[in-house]
Amino acid sequence: MEDITNIERLKARKKRVKLLVFMGVSLILTMFLFSMMMITIHKIQGTGRVINYTGLVRGASQRLIKKEFTGIRGDADMARLDEIMGGLTHGESTYKITPITNEYYREKLEVLASGWEDLKRNILIYRENPDTEPFLYEISELFFTHADQAVDAAESYSENLASRLLTYEILLILMLSMILVVLCMQIIGEVKLNKKLNAIAYMDLNTGLPNRRSCEHELSKGEILGEKEAVCCFMFDLNNLKEVNDTLGHSYGDLLISSFATILRRAAPKGMFVGRIAGDEFMGILRNTTEEEIHTFTEALGAEQIALKNNPTNYAISVSYAMGYAFSKEYQNSSLRKLLDVADMEMYKDKKRCKETKEA
Repeated sequence: MEDITNIERLKARKKRVKLLVFMGVSLILTMFLFSMMMITIHKIQGTGRVINYTGLVRGASQRLIKKEFTGIRGDADMARLDEIMGGLTHGESTYKITPITNEYYREKLEVLASGWEDLKRNILIYRENPDTEPFLYEISELFFTHADQAVDAAESYSENLASRLLTYEILLILMLSMILVVLCMQIIGEVKLNKKLNAIAYMDLNTGLPNRRSCEHELSKGEILGEKEAVCCFMFDLNNLKEVNDTLGHSYGDLLISSFATILRRAAPKGMFVGRIAGDEFMGILRNTTEEEIHTFTEALGAEQIALKNNPTNYAISVSYAMGYAFSKEYQNSSLRKLLDVADMEMYKDKKRCKETKEA
């Protein structure tokens, strides 16, 4: 049993190591995805400011031209637009603009920046020569078109970032879901392992019946049986086990024990506890029973013994046993353990009769 328990624990330890490796890799990937999400969100926020200020340049340039055409010099507006254009291009301004590095947007921005310089130069020419008004108007309309294209490029880049962010979010959700599933599976596995180890700890591996620990646990349930409780305790002892071990070997002795466990399991009514309490000793507890049910069980046990003996495939083992039982109706205010002691004494009386009959 100890070897089986150690094997199960070794398997569980290997699974835990694999889980730790998986969790380590998953944690790294999760942190990577989270970092990429934060970077992308920061870029989206920066792109939003770029879109706003590029659009502001577009509108402000039109207002500037209108002022110039009405004879109002827009030097302050030109200075402000200079600073915004510098911020869009290099990020050096009081407007805290983060330049976009997207190649397509940079191309449009370069065209816009060149158009701005051209527009400023033609404003100065217009101030010296008002006859150039049509040409200035045409330049301003061209600048407006370039500003539109720059805004569209920035918005397209922002949409790509949003799509990328959504991809990261989906991957992160999938990763967290996978981690959750693996953890749930691990928890379920641990629960199953504990149940399995617990079952092994309370099971006799040779017979598949509850072992001595389980029998002791069953006997500890309640100390004194009330008058209305009808419980019968049984004790069984195999005959000739030592003789079988000495003449045929311990493997046949184990077969004798497992064969009796089989007939005991088959004969026991539903709900009856049967277990191996020691080497060749077995016990049984039948609760809420009657004398008729007790008699039916002992008859069924004898029938199973005969059936095993008459089975043509059973060429090696003939099962013989001694039995004793004690019914709580006959022993008022007794505990399960006391009933079992009485059953044990009755069993030894039966064993003595078996020996006397054999000798006779």
